[in-house]
Amino acid sequence: MQRLRKAALAGTWYTANPKSLRKSIVQYLEEAQPKRIGFEQNPLALVIPHAGHQWSGSTAASAYVNIPKANEIRRVFILSPNHRMPVRGVVTDRVDAFSTPLGDVPVDSALINDWLERDLIGESSQAHRQEHAIEIQLPFLQTILEDFSIVPLIVGQLDKDELLKFSRALKESLKPNDLLVISSDFLHYGEGFGYVPFGAPVIENIRQYDMATFEAISALDVHVFEEHILKEPHCACGSNSLWVLSAVFQDSKSVVVKLDYNTSAMISGEDDMSVSYMALAVVPKTSIKADIQSSTEHNKMISQNPLQPNETIQALKLARIALNAGVAAGESTDFDLDAIKAAELDLSPVFKEEYGVFVTLKQNDELRGCIGNILPYANLARSIWGRAQDAALGDPRFEDVQPEELAHISLEISVLTRPQKVTSFEDIVIGKHGIILKKQGRTSVFLPQVAPEQGWTLEQTLGALAQKAGFSSNAWRSDTQLEVFEAQVFSE
Repeated sequence: MQRLRKAALAGTWYTANPKSLRKSIVQYLEEAQPKRIGFEQNPLALVIPHAGHQWSGSTAASAYVNIPKANEIRRVFILSPNHRMPVRGVVTDRVDAFSTPLGDVPVDSALINDWLERDLIGESSQAHRQEHAIEIQLPFLQTILEDFSIVPLIVGQLDKDELLKFSRALKESLKPNDLLVISSDFLHYGEGFGYVPFGAPVIENIRQYDMATFEAISALDVHVFEEHILKEPHCACGSNSLWVLSAVFQDSKSVVVKLDYNTSAMISGEDDMSVSYMALAVVPKTSIKADIQSSTEHNKMISQNPLQPNETIQALKLARIALNAGVAAGESTDFDLDAIKAAELDLSPVFKEEYGVFVTLKQNDELRGCIGNILPYANLARSIWGRAQDAALGDPRFEDVQPEELAHISLEISVLTRPQKVTSFEDIVIGKHGIILKKQGRTSVFLPQVAPEQGWTLEQTLGALAQKAGFSSNAWRSDTQLEVFEAQVFSE
């Protein structure tokens, strides 16, 4: 007799009617078609949210539509947290199949039994019985895949040795026709979740928080992600599974691609509580087409300036509106469409795309504030708005800008490409490249224009970067990661 893990979510987290369920999944997938990146090969891994379909279904679909050769996938490893009870180590459910209204999904019992015998995982049907994070993925997989099995795994608390042992076994078991799915939501914000690390503007602050987690994941470095989750233990409910991901793909010549991002606050319009949803793909660099150089089509390396001359004027006007609004209020304000319309500012479509952005304030040609985000985490319009206010009110090196100063302050905006690692510091071109220095968990950044403005050589620039990160000027010469980016820079 077949042992089944019965569906626990049907009728609550998604519809129990098979026809309605398949129809809703197809609709999510169709609506997500514009989020297709155009990978040459199937992703090695996907990070996918696991809320009810009405909340995170569209974000999940953005991951699933980016499997170009779904008919080739024969096995899916699904790693999830447990929301019902504490779990130690990695545990499975020793059943033959997981059931949903769309049918039964077989479990790869041979691999499960092998891992149990080798003491790589444990068994807990109790942990799996009501856990939603694996089941919520299955209707999507049943809709897009043809003949496949799953390896269902709850990843509980692990020490580093346990993590590395399990990750090695997982890495050795992954075959060309396998897919690894990390089922995880991200920040859970609000008093109901017992975590309120910041106030208004809530949605903007949540986005910044989540993008710091995305950057830590993108490193694909077990030590980098460990430092992040120790510092930010609330960053993701599936943080231990994401830690496994970083170990499995460390030194794999893979990249992490952001496919979609949303929050329940953005969906509902209420920001007293929020859960964040992100869809990510881990792909070989060779899987990315030549015209796609970064995490999304919107984040591609800029071979030509992304903004036309009239659009740079729009950007500066937008930054000025944001700057004036923030300084007048004495605090950061929400993105204000009414203020933009009142200024008769008609933003072109490029402002809906995502780029890293820095905004620099100068007073009498002297720096008065500079804040930015290297990785894109919002569309260009919202990024410019936020960074303009941050530069005026959030640069710890300066007092807040006061209203009487505004007439004497000029704006400079830098629109950035996605950072790329360099194998040698000699690959860095002064004046062309912005530089990121990473060492021992610390990071420092210079925009491309900094070194020419200071008259520095490359080695002087790297020395200053090391000092900015809190090291000696020669510390960049060893055990240091260097990355570069380019920027379109324009000013008032």
